Amino acid sequence: MLLARHSSKVLQHIITKSPALHLNRQVSASGILRAMSESSTIRPRSPMSSPKHHHEKRARLDESSPDPSSISIVLPSSIEDSTSNSISAALPDSQSSSSISKPIPASVRRPQGKGKKANRRNKHLVVDEVLWNDVQLLLTKQVCDEAESQEIDWESPLDVGMEVVVRVGMVGSGGDSLSLYDSPANPSRKWALLTPFALPEELIKVRVIKNSRMHSLAELVEVIERNDKLRLKDGQGVGCKYFGTCGGCQFQNISYETQLDWKRETVRKAFKYFSNTDLSLIPDVLPTIASPKQSGYRTKITPHFRSLPRTIRETILKEKGIPLPSKKRAKAVVPVAGTIEEEVSMNGLAEGEADPVEAISETSEKKEVNGEADGVIVAAGEGSKAEGPAGHGPDGRFFPSCGMVDRNGKPAEGDFEFKIGFDERISKRVMDIEDCPLGTSVLNKQYAIERRKVIDTIHLYSSDATLILRDASDPNSFGPGKTAEDDVHFAVTNYKETIHERVGDFHFTFPSGSFFQNNNSILIPLTDYVKHAIFPPSPQSNPSPYPPPTHLVDTYCGSGLFGITLSPHFKSITGIEIDPKSIEYAERNAKLNGVDGKCVFKAGKSEDIFENVEGLAWEDTAVVIDPPRKGCDQQFLTQLVALHPQTVVYVSCNVHTQARDIGYLLKQDMDGKRYILESLRGFDLFPQTAHVEGVAVLRLR
Repeated sequence: MLLARHSSKVLQHIITKSPALHLNRQVSASGILRAMSESSTIRPRSPMSSPKHHHEKRARLDESSPDPSSISIVLPSSIEDSTSNSISAALPDSQSSSSISKPIPASVRRPQGKGKKANRRNKHLVVDEVLWNDVQLLLTKQVCDEAESQEIDWESPLDVGMEVVVRVGMVGSGGDSLSLYDSPANPSRKWALLTPFALPEELIKVRVIKNSRMHSLAELVEVIERNDKLRLKDGQGVGCKYFGTCGGCQFQNISYETQLDWKRETVRKAFKYFSNTDLSLIPDVLPTIASPKQSGYRTKITPHFRSLPRTIRETILKEKGIPLPSKKRAKAVVPVAGTIEEEVSMNGLAEGEADPVEAISETSEKKEVNGEADGVIVAAGEGSKAEGPAGHGPDGRFFPSCGMVDRNGKPAEGDFEFKIGFDERISKRVMDIEDCPLGTSVLNKQYAIERRKVIDTIHLYSSDATLILRDASDPNSFGPGKTAEDDVHFAVTNYKETIHERVGDFHFTFPSGSFFQNNNSILIPLTDYVKHAIFPPSPQSNPSPYPPPTHLVDTYCGSGLFGITLSPHFKSITGIEIDPKSIEYAERNAKLNGVDGKCVFKAGKSEDIFENVEGLAWEDTAVVIDPPRKGCDQQFLTQLVALHPQTVVYVSCNVHTQARDIGYLLKQDMDGKRYILESLRGFDLFPQTAHVEGVAVLRLR
């Protein structure tokens, strides 16, 4: 008993204190002791010391990839190595519905070791497989394989902080440049440098920030030789003063025509390297459809901020005579409309949205949504009132250090600067942003007001928080004879409030915090394209052996965008969505648009999502798929193949998971019939960013 008690204390100390071992927070010392009694030993993760070990490790990581702060101790009997990598989800092989095909090479975790190298390896850096594919394209697969066989694929020839000059070789699918570095000490040693905001063929000086597998992240120090054929001159383009630091945009330094070409190449590469199928089955990618607006198009922005350091906050509260909250009631003073737990129950945020500006919020918003950090989503403007700025300086964003200490334990000098905005691309720290040129004018005007309110009441926030601002139309603007030019727009700052938005002749409502495409200007071209894909304007150019479909199944339907806009062309529409709240709004939207008589929306789980569409004849049915970034799961695709509708239109915010899913569908034999990929192209829903929406059309032959 004494030994067990002593072991429990030791393990608890390891869990809470050791910087070298990062344990899952849900694993207790008593749980580890139970695992010890069941399995006799606690095994550290073994180094991948041979090619065999590498392959075994990949097999265990196929379905997921760990957070960098996840478990670094394996408990063989009681705790499994759980991870989440969406692209590498294994799918059934075409020859058998129960067999598993070889997955795309999974994200690879850095192995452990001893001594100085082990301290770096314990960070468990994860290489995204799309980036890893780009690294192999630059360095060649042979070079990467040889480095892996020699176990030097994680051993960078560059130290953090080192500055080097390199020539940019390419731009990856994520929008960052990739350059080849040849080590002077060992010319045969090849390494890649990932650098944001640089362009192909440019000679650049970079500073190494972080080392990873066969590449290093580096910040751009200087462009020594510009690529004047690609790089816009000063004063051209959007001209955002934050570009080059903010992580929201990648392509403001090139022309819009070049952006469209690069996004077309992103789609082409995705299907070439991630479809895992015969490339002769993949048609040439059609030109990317441009957004009618290249700036001022975003109808939703989510700036965020960190709360004040405790010493500063407590000093301000004391000065204002506000009682200090107890630890148990610390959140009680936060002026919020709802917690993040309420927010993630809304459709869209829990699943993950294809939203470049929101996606950069890795240090606050993303962690909050994943439940890994305390935080709130604030209905901006509903905070407590405060008289005057909480800080001082030109805009009240600077606060006396109030006894803060620096990393060395010495008193901090100068003032603490409070920032509200989006994350820097390299550091991931919040940078202060006063306006976003991609947001609509209505949102930027309201954002200035909300910034002032937050700055004035920042001492009342005990947690990091994220604001939400959404462009909405006055519902009184809708009606017979009225068009988009008649709409009166205003900004909504409460994520629970209902938004009204027009898409052509259709009227949609949805909660502010839920998912709805954030570029309204391209929704008419997008929905029209899907309509013409199902009903080709010139059937002679693409004859089908089947009559035009009469029934539509709108999967992952959300609040009914595709089902309702396509409703005039079908006898019946069935919309299916996992989230009941979205179904509620889809039904409301069908009634608003007078199509509730032919539209039925039902909630269903992914494993039985087609349960409510039994009885439909496959030759009379078309299916629209618009899944979250992770793509479709195995159960969904199996059911889709069983139904095998004559036409499938797959709309995706992640062309890499789209390529994986379509590659699977092209391999399936359905009573002598197979799908052909008739067309493939990108839609630019987010100009100035690297993101591209993919639309693929499949016909049964």
